[in-house]
Formats: sequence, C-alpha cells, structure tokens
Amino acid sequence: MNKKSVLFVITGGIVLGITASFILKPTFFMPESVKAENASNFVNSKDQVNDIPIIKNKVLKANDNYASLQGSVTTINEFGQSKTNIWLHQPDKFRVEFIADVNKPSEVIIAVNDGNDVQIKNNDSIQNSKPMKPMPAPKTTEENVVVPHYNGTFLPIGGVNELIHPELFAQTIFRQGQINIIGEETYLDRKVTIIKIDQLVNPKIGTSQDFWIDNLTGVVLKTVRYENDKILETIQFDQVEFNNNINESKFDLFQKVK
Repeated sequence: MNKKSVLFVITGGIVLGITASFILKPTFFMPESVKAENASNFVNSKDQVNDIPIIKNKVLKANDNYASLQGSVTTINEFGQSKTNIWLHQPDKFRVEFIADVNKPSEVIIAVNDGNDVQIKNNDSIQNSKPMKPMPAPKTTEENVVVPHYNGTFLPIGGVNELIHPELFAQTIFRQGQINIIGEETYLDRKVTIIKIDQLVNPKIGTSQDFWIDNLTGVVLKTVRYENDKILETIQFDQVEFNNNINESKFDLFQKVK
C-alpha cells in the first residue's frame, strides 16, 4: 500500500480522532465517549443541541431509523479523492469497499462483518477480528456525555462512521461552535435539514462546517468543512438507498474463521 493510501485509511474523512483503522491495527480501536478536557471547549451544552428536533428525534436514534443502507460516499480533501461503497444491515452486518485514490480503482480494501466475525482483505492479506461491541454507559456522572450507539455497523475502514453514526457529531462538532438551522432542501431525492456550525473553537478543523441531515433517518448525507470561504473537505453520499433488500451473500466472509 502506498503512503497516500495509508493516509486515507488513517484520516479517512472527518478528523475527530474517533475513526478506527484495521489496516494498521488487527483489533478494533475502542473509542470512548468524546468529551472536552474542560467545559470551555464546548460552546453548546448537550441539552442545547438536543433541543433541535432533527437531532433529538433522528440524529441520536439513527441506528433505529432504518433496517438497511446501501450507498457510495466520496471524500475530497487535501489528500485527494477517495470512494467508500457501503452495505449495512442493522444491527450487525456490513460490507465496505474503500478506494483510497479514485485514480487507482484496483487498489481496493474490503471489510465484511457477517454478524459474528469481521475480516479485512487487503491484496492477499486477510485480517480477522470481532465486531465492535456496543458502547457501555460511561462510568461518570458527567451529564454532558453523549454515548455513541454504534454497534456491529461501526466500519473499520472508509472514514465515514460519523455519517452513519451521527450521534458522534452531537458530542463533538455540533457543540463546538454557533449552531444554526439553515433550512430544508432536497438532496439525492431526499428531504434534508441543513445545519451550519460557525466559529468553531478548534482551529485545526476549520472555521465552520455544514451538514445535510436526512429527515427520515438522521444519517448525514453530506458535510463540508470550511476555512472562511475556502472548502477544506467535502464528504458526501453520491447515492444512497434505505430499507432495500440486500443479498445476504454480500456479508459472507472471505474465508472460514479458524
């Protein structure tokens, strides 16, 4: 794998420090609930964020709002352009195909979860592990903590976990700046709500970020990060379908687990 591919697997998309990578580690990285070092790092409280209907009713319950998802996500940033193809079946099956450089479509990394085991195939190498377990309740009285609800559909590659598990945004970016509801529009023939976060307190990720949130599921269909008027990164579904039948063979492992 070339250096650029490794960078894509590590960063993958939205840099929040919570995306896992099987390529560099054979076991799942078990992220903890993300919380600030001190209260000043969060502009908005959890309660303020949760008062927004689309977040409270959809984003925080995204896993429960659809039975299956299949789609394709494009990421464009300083590293170039990548593509991630996804098939999910709630609560514990997935197939994800990650192309770190769209100019090299044959260099694809594939991960599958058949509900019991996870395998990642990279060239001739196959890595085995177990699916991500649901996050336990935090051992804290911190009322501001949001517990992620991802389960066996937490993807080890592709850098798109925050899109399909948008409660991660409710704990991080949604709380790190001035939050505004821009309105509704249609994206990929689906009704979406647009949310803008301005004046982000973390300068490393830019000055603002926009989100196109699916009104029915809470899944983030598109997000754009800006440094003032300059686009730093765009991550977007190019096509998406919910609740269609997915052939179970999509989730077959590459080889039997010993």
